[in-house]
Amino acid sequence: MAAQVPIHPKNAASDLPTASGGHFNRRPPVNPEDFVAAPTRHGLFQSDMAQICGVTTRTIQNWASGRKKVPQSVALLLMALDEGALSLSWIAERI
Repeated sequence: MAAQVPIHPKNAASDLPTASGGHFNRRPPVNPEDFVAAPTRHGLFQSDMAQICGVTTRTIQNWASGRKKVPQSVALLLMALDEGALSLSWIAERI
């Protein structure tokens, strides 16, 4: 069996190739204002976002207020929704 090479979490995103042949080299930035605006554009409430992200509404409030950083996975989810790569109906069928 081949040895598994661990990928350091800090460098994991930069090791993934993009469709254009480049590599991810930065985390998608999400400031609190963008985080609040994105779900609103899709007709989502804080409770909807909490369910989709698997967190509490308190966590959503912390991200929205800037008390806590929005995780990269959530930033990518919002980008995918905005760019049409994911639909709310696809997400709703799976949660």
